[in-house]
Amino acid sequence: MIEEIIYTSAEKGLKQESRGFWTVVSTSGMALNIAERLASMSGYRQAFPLNHPQSSLNPVNYSHVTMRIAAKKLHVLSRVADAGQDYTGRSNKLAHHIVIDSVVHLTPGPARLLADASVVVDHWDGVVPP
Repeated sequence: MIEEIIYTSAEKGLKQESRGFWTVVSTSGMALNIAERLASMSGYRQAFPLNHPQSSLNPVNYSHVTMRIAAKKLHVLSRVADAGQDYTGRSNKLAHHIVIDSVVHLTPGPARLLADASVVVDHWDGVVPP
């Protein structure tokens, strides 16, 4: 099993009752407890504020963590980074979390997967799937 979410600030997210930062892309049928855990891992504090001359130097945070949910060991690969300005003019972040339930899918190694632009996203197109 491989599942993923993208979490950022947007006018509209997957849950209509949400406001501000929320999941904007998710694997269909993802368990709510997993989705909520991933959203809680999406924190980011910019080293340089929005419009600062060095804001392009804000770091990208990569991580590989393991967690147990419902007696199942899961691997989570994450990329959380500055995303410039959101739709309201405030600073934004973009978090992409990938959940993997088998080390077989981690064969190249977590660092190599996180470095692969075809695996993790560094931008969101603004489209919330129906």
